Amino acid sequence: MLMALFSLVCLMVYRWRERWDTLPRSAAWYLKPHATFSDCLALVRRMIWAEENDANSRSEGEMVLISSNRLDRLLEQLAATA
Repeated sequence: MLMALFSLVCLMVYRWRERWDTLPRSAAWYLKPHATFSDCLALVRRMIWAEENDANSRSEGEMVLISSNRLDRLLEQLAATA
């Protein structure tokens, strides 16, 4: 199961490699020359979470608007720390 999950994550990252502008994520004190598996996992999380998940949402109720730039930053942080 774990090997299948590892392979799936690697294949997804390979497919989305053109969207890979900010990876590998590095800290100020440690610059990584290559991406690690946690970087790949963060990219997959971010791409999945960024898809529109409101297709089945009801149109009633309060709508909260957030700018796309702010949403991108939020998703980047959540994907890296989850």
